[in-house]
Amino acid sequence: MQDILFAGKFEKFEHQIGGYHKEARDMIALDEFILKPLPTKSKMDREHEFYEILYNEETILDEDYRTIRSFIPEYHGKIILSAKSVEKFEFLKLTNVLSSIKFPCVMDIKMGTQTFEPDAKPEKIQKEKEKFPLQEKFGFRIVGIKIFDPKTNTYIIYDKKFGQSQTEATIISCFRKIFILPNGKVDKNLVNYFILKFSEMLLWFQKQETFNFYASSLLVYYDSEIVGNDEFWKTHNNNNN
Repeated sequence: MQDILFAGKFEKFEHQIGGYHKEARDMIALDEFILKPLPTKSKMDREHEFYEILYNEETILDEDYRTIRSFIPEYHGKIILSAKSVEKFEFLKLTNVLSSIKFPCVMDIKMGTQTFEPDAKPEKIQKEKEKFPLQEKFGFRIVGIKIFDPKTNTYIIYDKKFGQSQTEATIISCFRKIFILPNGKVDKNLVNYFILKFSEMLLWFQKQETFNFYASSLLVYYDSEIVGNDEFWKTHNNNNN
């Protein structure tokens, strides 16, 4: 762990569409890294413990741990940012998986039928259930979507309120937004790629008996330049056959 003086020189992570949005608690971009804020309550520091387990010397060569590490950003420890030399905030230092992408498209999905921990207080449980009652049925909710529009050279953003407003009749079309081409059609290559990745992740979850996940998020992202790029997918598919 290291202390860093927080003097306003750090930039907020511009592609954050979910998570914390309180003053001094946003994700921070630091070169090729992301500083992800940890909850202030010590009992909620399970995410840090999870990364420590995945990246310690005893598990680094384990096949199951190696698989789940392929689905998460690389962990570089926990650091402290000091604000005004008085307040201190803890952050996870993670590889910024979007750092090399000029115009990324991203979707943040809160996974699971239960987004609260087993020991959560009744008011916390009620608050979580009220966010999106259909989560217990769907097993997910869309926290946010950010899509680059090459026609206008700007981003189209759908926030958490948009995700929480979805119904059984609209959820599929909402989910499709991240895969739509500029002409309004769905990029089948992109869909097939993520089906493969989701299937690999699902297989790991079905086999593993080590972790219980609550209120975990799935970040779907890709480079907007590959959308509708048949030449890219031809090369990509050939390299993976």
